[in-house]
Amino acid sequence: MVSFRAIGESGIDRRAFVSLLGTTTGALALSRSSDAFTTADSASGDGLESLSFYSTASQVSAAYGPLTDAEHVVAWASENAYVTSTDDGTDDADVVSYEDARIPLITQDGTVMGIGSASFLSDERGGFTAGNEEFVLNVWDQLLGPESTVLWDESHDQYWDLSRHETFRHYAADNGYDLRALAEFDPDGTTLEFYSTASQIAPDGDVLTETHLAADDDLEVLAWAESTATNGDRTQSDAVEYGDEERIPLITRDDRVVGVGAPLVEDDSDHDENRTFVRGVWDAVIDGETVYWDESHDQYYDTDRFETFIAAAENDGYTVTAADDLRAVLEGASDGADDTTAPDADAVVITTPAAAFTDAELAALESFVADGGAVLLHDQSDYGGHDETGTLNEIAERLDLGFRFNADQVADDASGWDDHVFTTAAVDETYFADWSGSVGVSDADGLVITTPQSAFEESELAILESFVADGGALFLFDQSDFGGNDRTGILNEIAERLDLAFRFNGGQVEDEVQNAGPVYEPVATEFSPAFEYADARAGIGIEFDRDGEYYGRVTRVFDGDTVEVEFDTEYGHREIVRNVGVDTAETPPTEASPREWTGIPDDATAHLHDWGERAAAFALERLAPDGAAVDEGDLKGRHVKITFDEAEPIRGNYGRLLGYLHYDPDDFTADFDAGSFAVNYNRRIVADGYARVYSSGFAAHDEFAALEEDALAAGRGVWSASDVDARTAIRNEPVEELFVPSARSIRSARGRAGDRVRDDRVAVSAAASAEQHLEDDGVAYDGDVPLVGVDERRRVALVGGLLIDERYEAGEGFGADTSGYGNFPFLTNLIDHLSETDGDVILAGGQGQFNAAGSLSLEDCKYYCRYLEGVDERLRQINDLERTLPDESEPPRAVLLSAPAHELAFGDRLALREYRNAGGAVVLLGSAAADADHTRHLNRLAAELGTDLRFNADRIVDADRNLADDPAVLETAALNHSFPLFDAYEPSDRTGEAGEAPGNSGHAPGHRGNGPGNSGHAPGHGGSPPGNSGRAPGHRGGGQ
Repeated sequence: MVSFRAIGESGIDRRAFVSLLGTTTGALALSRSSDAFTTADSASGDGLESLSFYSTASQVSAAYGPLTDAEHVVAWASENAYVTSTDDGTDDADVVSYEDARIPLITQDGTVMGIGSASFLSDERGGFTAGNEEFVLNVWDQLLGPESTVLWDESHDQYWDLSRHETFRHYAADNGYDLRALAEFDPDGTTLEFYSTASQIAPDGDVLTETHLAADDDLEVLAWAESTATNGDRTQSDAVEYGDEERIPLITRDDRVVGVGAPLVEDDSDHDENRTFVRGVWDAVIDGETVYWDESHDQYYDTDRFETFIAAAENDGYTVTAADDLRAVLEGASDGADDTTAPDADAVVITTPAAAFTDAELAALESFVADGGAVLLHDQSDYGGHDETGTLNEIAERLDLGFRFNADQVADDASGWDDHVFTTAAVDETYFADWSGSVGVSDADGLVITTPQSAFEESELAILESFVADGGALFLFDQSDFGGNDRTGILNEIAERLDLAFRFNGGQVEDEVQNAGPVYEPVATEFSPAFEYADARAGIGIEFDRDGEYYGRVTRVFDGDTVEVEFDTEYGHREIVRNVGVDTAETPPTEASPREWTGIPDDATAHLHDWGERAAAFALERLAPDGAAVDEGDLKGRHVKITFDEAEPIRGNYGRLLGYLHYDPDDFTADFDAGSFAVNYNRRIVADGYARVYSSGFAAHDEFAALEEDALAAGRGVWSASDVDARTAIRNEPVEELFVPSARSIRSARGRAGDRVRDDRVAVSAAASAEQHLEDDGVAYDGDVPLVGVDERRRVALVGGLLIDERYEAGEGFGADTSGYGNFPFLTNLIDHLSETDGDVILAGGQGQFNAAGSLSLEDCKYYCRYLEGVDERLRQINDLERTLPDESEPPRAVLLSAPAHELAFGDRLALREYRNAGGAVVLLGSAAADADHTRHLNRLAAELGTDLRFNADRIVDADRNLADDPAVLETAALNHSFPLFDAYEPSDRTGEAGEAPGNSGHAPGHRGNGPGNSGHAPGHGGSPPGNSGRAPGHRGGGQ
């Protein structure tokens, strides 16, 4: 088996791989059975073929009409895409529908680009498999150039902030781009934020000016207020007021003593630059590591109000201790020193002392500073009676400092959210030596704005306007307004201010053909020749190989069956992994569906919600570090190995990986080369009763189903509430009418070209008003058109429609109530009539039926499962007929088989024949919706079973008798009552004599079921399917 660690180790270049798909159809890109990600219409084989979008908005013209100007469109959706209005979104009248024009997904005007998906580059939803990251760097190379700084706006309550783009951030850095978060929308970069602040003045009581600084080498101002600031006397304390042209000092240093006009780093402040700056000051003036924080002068701002700052300082090597007797500390008589030693303090912090210092304390301070000690003095404004300035000035005078504190309040209504809470960029940046955070818009070459939740102020719009006018590149990322997540209006305000040629559209772009999984993940397949952004380059994504093993760590747990994994690659590529083959119960507020869970009462939603949360806790306990929470991002989780199922696609309908997750039970951070990774998480969560088997076509299905049966029989975990025997009957009434969706008629293979089926072998016909539409060489019917053919001698029946498909249930969104039709008792009576065996009813699901048109898996039959439980029967799925069917402890009552995507293997066909020969019944379910080749596979199987019955090459419609105004969903009462199939179902007692007609002898009362593969012959596998990720704004949809 091949092991993959880094991009390219699969031996197949990703671009070459995608180019191989260039001629495939959109249907292949959509198919669950295909591993192809997307296809393309226009790009050449040596460049990007497509781009992937999630929850996407289109763009429109500046006049809010279709944008048809090719000079401004960079990429369009495929011709199959459409724009749909959404619930809680933009009014229909304001959504441009693009009925007759191509839909733009990326547009550009000058140095401003609009992209319709906010998660275009995100760790969670970024289209790295398609090459989104390569496209953006191609754009940046042309508009910015390497060695550029790109700011990511986080100042407008964005969900898609830079922390959700760590993979792309690393990739961009390796390509020469410095990405930084923009915490405040400010043109000037790093700032300090001040609250309730006093200024400093000269010792002579005048303003402190550059002249004073020039005359004293030890005296410097570390931070000035902006020119828009003023100061004033709020308490008639003879404050010194600065003139309009005079700068106001806020932090002043005289050698090892620093005066700060505000507390600045208290816990209430969330301005990280403040803490970094003060730490820089400490490092500059403190010669040592021991700091005492004075609490002996009735200070309000004691150490309890600076816990965050103090913890960070101690983490960096400082020792910070509260001092309740500052004189004793300074004289070496307490707090770590005794009266015979020198003081151990290297610095003292004094914040707004309400009580005056004694002369002895001032003398101790004077001696401490003379011996090289550092003193940090924090004042505050005297507004509201908080005037500690006089006490601090007594200290300043005793120490003969080159500054004093002013009894004023500094205000600036131009740079803060209140006049007394303001910022300044006039700061000595040498004290930011360890700060790599904030820069200002004026320092950037590019700026990214993703779906802002708060509007831009007039001053911010002016900053943007100036930025673009000076040549800055601006990137606006929108999203669809599905679910009320509408930020389009705010982005359009920016577009209006910049007078762009495009605006963002309401609604959501969907594509049922060209998509990356669900319809709301369309792909752009056509690139404008006016822009050269589609060149291929080394990217982030991994080209997963079905036989490969991939290692990484868990970085997020969404629930019991879905995690995010950061793979061990150069850029730490992350993917959502849905554990293949398993499904845990939903957690609130998502609705739980008891009918998916065998024997669980219909009203047990609270039980399922509880076990959904327990399953999530099960995942956290095994895969996440202690204390982690569900949906918490960037976890340093367990090291895991991901493998894929041999029969399943690598990705599911929603673009997530469908994988088995393996871990080392003894080593949380197991070495990727030496770790055992012996535990299959998928298998374990089923065996322990926290999950049910998700009955797709995966190869390990029957092994997992046996584990589920064991847990069910033991009442383990979620199955503690299961009681099949207590189920009551539903829909078990005499059969008067049936509905038959996507009907296909039945013919006979007798005769050279085939023939009609005799009436005595037809159990159900279409209504007289039905019409037959022939295809190819189908057999025409002049009178009644047979829909169900019965071969009693061979114990085989052919049913020309999926009578038990839950898509035709009102509860699943179908437009008519079908609960009163007799489909369920009819099919069950048919099974009982043909069969001589007593086991469960089996649905074959390992031949490509899952998610294939015109076919069924157990996941499509939950209503029929519930019906059978009510009449003391079970419906289960088997995927490996050759191995599992013969090992059933009691021969199944019947095998139902819908149109297989591939012809049954010889071993499967032989197992069915031997099972049928031993008394079992086989019911083949056809559909006009099935692919013609799939129907031919059914007919070949019918021939193998020795019956002459075949599915006809036709489709039956009825314009008069149908459901939900759909002529393809027939209604019929043409029932042949010579067959005993139309009463309410009652299990036969099977006490008749041997040799009677098939199905009439040896019937036993209803069977409760035995697990498949209990002999251990079922092929072993472990695994997990990608699940419900996405709690991101704009997301919709669920399932595997």
